[in-house]
Amino acid sequence: MALRLDMIALLAASTLTVMSGAAISPALPGMAQHFAEVPEAGLLVRQVLAAPALAIVATSWFIGIAIDRTGCRPVILIGLVLFALAGTAGFYLDDILSLLVSRLGLGIAVGMLLAGCTTAIGTRFDDDDRARITGLQVVAMCVGGVVFLGLGGLAARDGWRMPFLLYLVAVPMLPLVMAGLRRETVRPRPTATERAPLPWKTLAWIYPVMTLGMATFYAVPVQLPFLLHEAGITDTAAIGGAIALSTLTSGLVAASFGRIRDRAGARAVFVACFAFTAAGYLLIGHAGGFAGMAVGSAISGIGFGAFFPNCATLLFTRVPHTLRGRAMGGLGAAMYLGHLSAPAITRTLSATAGPAGSFLVLAGVSAVMATGFLVLGNRCAPAGGRS
Repeated sequence: MALRLDMIALLAASTLTVMSGAAISPALPGMAQHFAEVPEAGLLVRQVLAAPALAIVATSWFIGIAIDRTGCRPVILIGLVLFALAGTAGFYLDDILSLLVSRLGLGIAVGMLLAGCTTAIGTRFDDDDRARITGLQVVAMCVGGVVFLGLGGLAARDGWRMPFLLYLVAVPMLPLVMAGLRRETVRPRPTATERAPLPWKTLAWIYPVMTLGMATFYAVPVQLPFLLHEAGITDTAAIGGAIALSTLTSGLVAASFGRIRDRAGARAVFVACFAFTAAGYLLIGHAGGFAGMAVGSAISGIGFGAFFPNCATLLFTRVPHTLRGRAMGGLGAAMYLGHLSAPAITRTLSATAGPAGSFLVLAGVSAVMATGFLVLGNRCAPAGGRS
């Protein structure tokens, strides 16, 4: 697979899609202190982190319609501009409600970048390269999340406003995207297949699977710190390292997704995703110590790494060329709905079954999903290597 400028541009822009929360997370305590006199300040500050995901869920389908009508390039470029403008607003805004509105704008920008970049990968590359690049897109997301989280922590040392300047990283990406995506793929006159409607039967199962999968996979960053703390592990570096192991194995698997998908096929990948998650969570729930929980985190990351690219590449093969923007927009909305659901789900499970029990319950859910795809999955995700 030759290194192409459009591939570099799309992967670079994809690093921003996980940055919306990662960059400012270390600044939240300082932000809460600054707005301490505002009624319900603690709740409002937490919503600063959640607001982008809400906007993504609400607008991604409409962003997909825009992509299908105008192409990926203008949507990605507008997304980069809005990302820089809305993202940096926290540096100078001094009203918490205005800050929340700006974060909604940031969410719209992230939705544009996620749907635009993913659709462009499906449009500009052939079947052989598409799976590999979709896997590399997940690697870019993981790298972006880790790097910007670290930079946000460093910037927050100089005040809670400083991490908001990190969103200016979108500015130098503008010329890269303008050059790399200069030529939109020329769309021929739609064939009978391309004039076909959206495959609603496929969307009706893959979107809920995406939401459930993301809500399950995100138990590691959301719930594992509490379980480690309960086990007497309070060192933040150790807690961060345990979570980072999941990110590391996710990236390694995603980088190899093209080869995995060619050999295994969509159904087998879904089975493996949920099976590794079940195994990892089972170990976390029973470990009782740091080493076992860290290994369980790494095992669960193996499942997470192949999940998004498997869903995306499956949709590429099922959705007409002219409707892929809508399909990818919907997939992004389902993905971030899972993000939003994860804290509530893990908090509820933890209240009823305890922190360790919450992982055991999610291990059971993952095992059921793996079994379901193994037994029934051929109806929706054939075992063959290409679909």
